[in-house]
Amino acid sequence: MILKHMEFILVLQYFIPLITPEVAVEKELENFQCSLYSSKAMNCSWLPANQTADDLQLYYWYPGESHKTACSDYKDRAGEKTGCCLRGDFLEHDVYFHFNGTLNGLSVQKTFRVCPVHYVKPPAPRVKITEEGKDLILSWDPPDLAAHRCWVYILNYSKCQESLSKEIQYEYDNVAVYVPYDLRCQYRVQVKAVYKKSCGAGASDWSDVELYGVEDLHVDWSMTVFAILIPAAVGLFIILFLCCFMKHREKLFPKIPQPSLILKDMLNSNKERKSTIGNLYVPVEEEVECKVILDKDLPLLMMQPDP
Repeated sequence: MILKHMEFILVLQYFIPLITPEVAVEKELENFQCSLYSSKAMNCSWLPANQTADDLQLYYWYPGESHKTACSDYKDRAGEKTGCCLRGDFLEHDVYFHFNGTLNGLSVQKTFRVCPVHYVKPPAPRVKITEEGKDLILSWDPPDLAAHRCWVYILNYSKCQESLSKEIQYEYDNVAVYVPYDLRCQYRVQVKAVYKKSCGAGASDWSDVELYGVEDLHVDWSMTVFAILIPAAVGLFIILFLCCFMKHREKLFPKIPQPSLILKDMLNSNKERKSTIGNLYVPVEEEVECKVILDKDLPLLMMQPDP
């Protein structure tokens, strides 16, 4: 019985070192993920658990290679390693990752295999808007990752109260989309690059909203009409009122004579009258000689009444 008990202890001591590191690894690393953001660069990150190895190291290599490359650019938070920036040709190959460290005197090891083309996440496109004639040109550069045929772009833009969405595939170095330009509207543009399933998987974040044009001018035409007609009507009324006032001003507001002016006018009129009388022209009387001759033979005319 004692021998069996000792054998059980020996067996237990043999398996604990094999099991404990695996348990420690699961607690050590959580949510390990990578994102390929350019043809020669990839970011990998993980969440540290409560217990963290002091000498945690990350190595990576391609399938078929024996040489392991150690991470040289770690990301950390509060003194704990949380990620690594990698450089290499990750677009054409899968990548093996190996974590190594010690925790409480035990070896901590874990190996992952990642296919980078299924974790593509380039930087968000930078949209440029230019005006050409009656159109707006919406342009942006494709991601520096994979062939142009592997990308599809989702274009969202709005003008005034209208929102539009387009899916665009472009196989040239610069993507350009022409849209009609309405001068009354402000345009808001966003773009997102999506990696085709035939090439892999992944997408960028949405770009920043790019604005072009003035604030929406025809959101409410009735308000615009009222804003124009009401001031115009008020101005016309004021002009007509001023014209009528100037025309009938003397009737509405007759002049009130001042006593001093009345006395002054009376004195002036008296002086003018005296000067006029003193200067009157008196004609000289002419002597006229008259001779009267009586004719005896002239019969007297008798006035007879009318029948």
